[in-house]
Amino acid sequence: MLPITKAALADLPQLLQREWLDANCRGSYSSSTILDCPTRRYHGLLVSDAGMLNEKHVCLAKLEASLSLRGRTIDLYTNKHPGSVYYPEGYSHFETFEYDLYPVITWRVGAFLLQRSCMLLHDRDAVVLRYKLLGTESIQVALRPLLSYRNHHHLQHETSEFQVKTFPESTGHKIEPLPGKPAFFMGSDREIPFYPGPYWVKQVEYAREQERGFDYQEDLFCPGVYETVLEPDQDLYLIFGFEPIARSSIRELWKKEEQRRRSLHQRFLGEGEPIAQVKFEAEKFLVQRADGSPSIVAGYPWFGEWGRDTMIALPGLTLGRGEPERLLPIVRTYLRQAKTGLIPNYLGIGEHSGSYNSVDATFWMVSALQQYWTATRDLEGMKSILPDLVHIMDDLVQGRNHLVRISDDGLMQAGSANTQVTWMDATVDGVPVTPRGGYPVEINALWIATLAFLQDFSAHIRVPAWIGLLEKAPAAFRNKFWIAEGGYLADCVSPHGAPDRRIRPNQIVAVSLDYCPLNKEQQQSVLDVVTSHLITPYGLRTLSPEDPAFVPFYQGGPKERDAAYHQGTVWPWLISPYMKAVLKVHEDPEKAREFLRRNFSALWQEHLMQRDVMGVSEIFDALHPYKPDGCLTQAWSMAALIELLNELKV
Repeated sequence: MLPITKAALADLPQLLQREWLDANCRGSYSSSTILDCPTRRYHGLLVSDAGMLNEKHVCLAKLEASLSLRGRTIDLYTNKHPGSVYYPEGYSHFETFEYDLYPVITWRVGAFLLQRSCMLLHDRDAVVLRYKLLGTESIQVALRPLLSYRNHHHLQHETSEFQVKTFPESTGHKIEPLPGKPAFFMGSDREIPFYPGPYWVKQVEYAREQERGFDYQEDLFCPGVYETVLEPDQDLYLIFGFEPIARSSIRELWKKEEQRRRSLHQRFLGEGEPIAQVKFEAEKFLVQRADGSPSIVAGYPWFGEWGRDTMIALPGLTLGRGEPERLLPIVRTYLRQAKTGLIPNYLGIGEHSGSYNSVDATFWMVSALQQYWTATRDLEGMKSILPDLVHIMDDLVQGRNHLVRISDDGLMQAGSANTQVTWMDATVDGVPVTPRGGYPVEINALWIATLAFLQDFSAHIRVPAWIGLLEKAPAAFRNKFWIAEGGYLADCVSPHGAPDRRIRPNQIVAVSLDYCPLNKEQQQSVLDVVTSHLITPYGLRTLSPEDPAFVPFYQGGPKERDAAYHQGTVWPWLISPYMKAVLKVHEDPEKAREFLRRNFSALWQEHLMQRDVMGVSEIFDALHPYKPDGCLTQAWSMAALIELLNELKV
């Protein structure tokens, strides 16, 4: 990517809007702004769940650098304090930010350039930072680690429970900050002085949390300071984590990780940019659980392993990146935890059990398997999965799950007025914002596609008699959902037969599927309505702007944002089914691709450098200027962009 320079951005607020995020295969991450001034409680150089009751903790919040030059101390860092005070003014020395294989910040002080690179190690919970002096003279550098050691959803405040003593080790230093939490190790590639001098940096404020209506002020603990002299073009490596690392190993660990990333990136280079960088960045969502099984993190920084998100993102993150062999193992991770017909909507970790309140996650899993079969024709792999699929569908048909009932016409009734079992699951004070109990349109389209998929394999597995529902469900779907006067599908039909006539994007899922119960004219009409009401440069709106309940901007406190979440807010992941519908319905494939390129190019031409560098946001506002929001980078958003770029050959 081209470097982001101070000159390219007008002011401090613009610089603070640019964030970066790095992650490893354990789901640990590093994240901050390009100025190294944290604006979120989730920002930190090492955020990990290593030994911390299975919850991610911000451990190393920052590593603050100062230079001593001709008797003057020059701070290169910045924090926000009460009264909108940004101090010290380290941001004034910011020169450039780059992110190709890892984030690199460069500061300028006169003729001196100090460069800091940062990488999380792939297979262990440790972060390595490299400082390099570019210039012709040596300079003294002071580096102060700031620790938080708290759940990344919470905040830390000065407390007598914090153990302030630092213990010297042969590999560096150790601190044991809080009872019941692991020791923290700090090391460097050569012996440099560390001067213990514990103190608290008080009242650090996080502007994004304040905007979001959450607590936003905390105290950070500094155990002491490293001081050393850097010579021109000399590197200094520091490592922070939960185990001691020999000094002689630190540079090798850096080189090994750098080579791993370079090799991964080179696999995609032949496809050109931006798709090569997007596919490289997508690796951060593919993780390995503590038991060794593979999974997907739904979004950084605050989402975990969500079943629905995983299954929607799965084809793009595996098939879309030329790695079909990674798809079935992730499906098996979820199948092992399936109960009464449903895979978990949230994977349980340690003492925490999974949740089973998502009916559609199971059917998105089948959709991912359909796409896998189309791409690979791996009969043996499918035969290893199909018995489990038949079993969980049998649980649903036989009524073993209280959330699901199969009606006499073969359609699926899911949830109730008080439950949220689809992806539109926001609630305010326990009340669903978008109640969809009854017959949700996308669940029934996916259900019918599942029946058709299993029937295709009837020569290879024994399929129960309920496969005969396929004979009547498609016609029932058309009769129940089709709104003839509008030429589109009801978003949901109540148990008593009342259609929800609001124009929402869920109906496009039906058109996108290989097995669609609609005729060609109906498919075209649905596509036209969705295009007319819901398309934006960054995805599809969740509600038509003509609807009285439409909320154009995702803003305010938690309740206000939840109320807007699916009432207009734009979701990039919906580009995936929309794109498939466009390519399916349009008679001229090249014109279809040109239409998609023209309408969604802002997503890769502008947004990839707009917020999280090289990430795709969870959501956007529903009206211009379509401000990005939600998670910094979301798995199904990245997967949709990969699918789109693959199709457009961008």
